[in-house]
Amino acid sequence: LVFLLRETLTERDLPHRTSLRSLVAKAWENQFMEMSLEMKGAVGKISLTTDIWDDKSMRAYTGVTAHYIAK
Repeated sequence: LVFLLRETLTERDLPHRTSLRSLVAKAWENQFMEMSLEMKGAVGKISLTTDIWDDKSMRAYTGVTAHYIAK
């Protein structure tokens, strides 16, 4: 689909799926570490909220949100 939208692209212009997976995993790890440090320095307590729902195929999903005041 991308090649149809931009005819000048070649397969070498797009990252391989394993490279993309590594990039996403590294970005997630960096973000996780950054958030962990920020939450460790939170003023007061950290509160959690949850939400559970399902889609039309009855696949269950759970969301967890942390609420805190950063320094």
